[in-house]
Amino acid sequence: MRQNKNEDLADYEGWLVDELMKYSSEDTTHFTEHCFEQTYLLGQKASVLATKLFYSSLFNKPAQARWAIDRVLELPHEYKEECLLDLGYNLAILYKHMIEEDPDLDKLMKYTYQNWLRNL
Repeated sequence: MRQNKNEDLADYEGWLVDELMKYSSEDTTHFTEHCFEQTYLLGQKASVLATKLFYSSLFNKPAQARWAIDRVLELPHEYKEECLLDLGYNLAILYKHMIEEDPDLDKLMKYTYQNWLRNL
């Protein structure tokens, strides 16, 4: 949240979060700070689970992959989306490195993808 580019905006954002935390918990048992913490931890958990799923699939560890999938299914819906995006990002990085090593692989993958689309 803190940005060096525009310090005024970062200060305003900081003030806004402080005010939300201070006043949103008045006369209630709901604590905004706890919600921020839970949101942050769920985001971290989604990312870790995506990486765990990626590596367990890559190294053919079905039990670990199943464990990661079960944990992903327990996440709130919006974090499932984040997890899938992280998994896709991991796959994109792997693919990039693979075609750097073997450029012919890119042609083969595109050909395979076209055949798959034709057979849908």
